[in-house]
Amino acid sequence: MKIGKTGAIYYTPRNAWFGFSKRAQNIGSTFSIENQASLLAGLQALYTVLKAKPTSPHATYLPKVASFITGIKSLLVSAFDTKLGFFRQGGTFNHKTNTISWAQNGEPDFAVDCQTWVAGTLGTKFIDQNFGFGTAYNIW
Repeated sequence: MKIGKTGAIYYTPRNAWFGFSKRAQNIGSTFSIENQASLLAGLQALYTVLKAKPTSPHATYLPKVASFITGIKSLLVSAFDTKLGFFRQGGTFNHKTNTISWAQNGEPDFAVDCQTWVAGTLGTKFIDQNFGFGTAYNIW
């Protein structure tokens, strides 16, 4: 369920059936930033657990989990609108052009949960290092 080479992962399988409206048909190509933050938090926890048990047969998944973490962090960085000073709500992936449109079925660009979940998952140090000192404070 990876979204091209964006680092993102769909919250529903691509082309899932949501009815016959034009809006419903597009849902299978969209992704939400708060869902990416939630997944990132879970993957970071999984990574910590796997790393703490190097003798576990599941420890072989560490590189794969690390790759997912890196990809999602990269997407979250690209979701930040530097002009407006917040993380966008979501996007739509075009499989023909392999590009993201930072819009999701007419939803607004701003959503509170995208700020709190992403900031809570990435942390203030990471946000300020990527977007400048005080950015995390301004998001809150």
